Amino acid sequence: MAEVLVVDDDTECCRALVQLFERAGHAAHCVYGGGEALEVLQAVRFKLVLLDLRMPGIGGMEVLRTLRADGAHRQTPVVIVSAERAKDLPQAPAYVHAFAQSIPQQHQVMTNYFNDDPLLGPSYACANRLWAQADMTPADVPVAQIYDAFSPLIPLSLEGYGFCERGEGAAFTDDGALEWPDGRLPTNTAGGGMSEAYVHGLNLVLEGVRQMRGTSTSQVDGAETCLVTSGEGVPTSALLLRR
Repeated sequence: MAEVLVVDDDTECCRALVQLFERAGHAAHCVYGGGEALEVLQAVRFKLVLLDLRMPGIGGMEVLRTLRADGAHRQTPVVIVSAERAKDLPQAPAYVHAFAQSIPQQHQVMTNYFNDDPLLGPSYACANRLWAQADMTPADVPVAQIYDAFSPLIPLSLEGYGFCERGEGAAFTDDGALEWPDGRLPTNTAGGGMSEAYVHGLNLVLEGVRQMRGTSTSQVDGAETCLVTSGEGVPTSALLLRR
């Protein structure tokens, strides 16, 4: 069990995050401003701080600077860094352009039998939300990291996220289309779950960041954005990273 502090002036968001951590068996605490956070941090040493950067009064950046100047909290992990802060870090930043999570109505885990259309999996629902938030389309994405616990998830996800039409996912992969460096959509460029490591998609996020930093061992030349997805067939999520 870990002690976690959530700092956010949005009370509903703060309480929702606390509930998620508590369900996972952690002790989570919620405060609604930077000043209150600094008072609590003087009394308790947390394993993790989730910090909102835009708050009235003492903002997240001031809280972060105070933490880093305090010997007791200098190494405390803090999640969510602003673009302004990221520009000053040693590594080139990878920005989150858009993200979404969703499932279809009436969906049950790994079974779509009760949906109006059983062939419309969670990736379709997630994709609708993702592209609605983005100022780009699938045609603008030059590299992807797609969850591949099972190989059929790749063509199903290609269809769901709009790279091809329904029923065309398998054909889309023909002629090395997903291969690096010459495929039209190099996919899972570090090997993915089937050829690198099965760690439930975390390696896909890491490789997406490397592609945006230009540090991948299979770097896609000129890639300005990367799609990273979770699994098809289950409640799912996706994000678009950009440089």
